[in-house]
Amino acid sequence: GAGYCMHPLSKDGNGGNERRILYPIDRYMPRIDNGRYVFNLRIVKGNVVEITRLAEEFNQKPYAINVFPIGNNVGYPVISVDKQIVMPTFKIGENGGYVARLYNPSDKPVTANLFIDNDIKCSVKFKRGEILSAIIKDGKVTIVSDDTPV
Repeated sequence: GAGYCMHPLSKDGNGGNERRILYPIDRYMPRIDNGRYVFNLRIVKGNVVEITRLAEEFNQKPYAINVFPIGNNVGYPVISVDKQIVMPTFKIGENGGYVARLYNPSDKPVTANLFIDNDIKCSVKFKRGEILSAIIKDGKVTIVSDDTPV
């Protein structure tokens, strides 16, 4: 954390008046206040759907990819949607199954297909800018609105 959050400590450890300096006060330290940041920018051209998809890919790179089987030849399903929809989240559901968050970044209503293991599982209608959740459990897909608890 920032240095201004640190409590002063006494040198003797018993609460005496002489204080121990926790951060050097005679030089610049890159993380001492607001910090120093490195920005990586890309300038691209396209419609809102393409830009949103590129932004997700650029900012949310996977930090690990599991290439090992999880036992009993049971694996995670492969989930994908048509290109006009963005899937920012895919996770294991709290009550079993899986949850995929789907987002329509366009300012127009869209109907898109949800693919599970390369088969069309269902067709989903989105309002403009709408976020929906697809709950995949026991071979069935349930689409719920963003304001529905999952």
